[in-house]
Amino acid sequence: RLVQEEERRQQKEDTLQTLAEGQIREGVVRRLTDFGAFVDLGGVDGLLHVSEMAWTRINHPSEVLRQGDKIQVMVLKLNLEENRISLGRRQLLPDPWKEVPRMYKEGQIIKGIVTGWNRGGLLVRWEELQGFVPTSQLKDAPVFDSDDSRDEQLAHWVGEELPLKIIELDRSRNRLVFSERATIWGPKDGERLLAEIAPGEVRRGYVSNLCDFGVF
Repeated sequence: RLVQEEERRQQKEDTLQTLAEGQIREGVVRRLTDFGAFVDLGGVDGLLHVSEMAWTRINHPSEVLRQGDKIQVMVLKLNLEENRISLGRRQLLPDPWKEVPRMYKEGQIIKGIVTGWNRGGLLVRWEELQGFVPTSQLKDAPVFDSDDSRDEQLAHWVGEELPLKIIELDRSRNRLVFSERATIWGPKDGERLLAEIAPGEVRRGYVSNLCDFGVF
């Protein structure tokens, strides 16, 4: 045991002496947590945060990694005084943003997979990208529970495939916004609704915009 400890101590010193930001290293996944994975680079562990594992949103590291996996990582930040090593993996994967804007454009209808939600709307994965469907662009008005930050009545579930229209594709900000409503509502639908609405009628709606002088 003492021999093994001495070998690991020497290995750690050798690794720290040669480690530098920007390097690409091979490591072994030692432990998974809710926020990332600890990767052994050779006697010293670095943290691969869940946000640096892939270009799409990862809910838990176990979706893409397993304990014992050998992976290539990039050293992003190195703080030896605090014994902190930050690693990245998506930097070594093809950047989907380089190809998608060239192949697709705003107005196209695609199929996205629901990966989560919040009070702002739905989180959606499409191709290798993460996009967003604001509540104002959902087919049905969501209902929020005032005692819970989650929306239990969005009428969609994680893993569901939805037809969506691309309404914003911004490569400069890596921003992708979809609309579910635009796939089922056209100009004629708006005209029909205006013809049906009468003064004094009670309607259920959702907040689509806030401004200084009121609410839409």
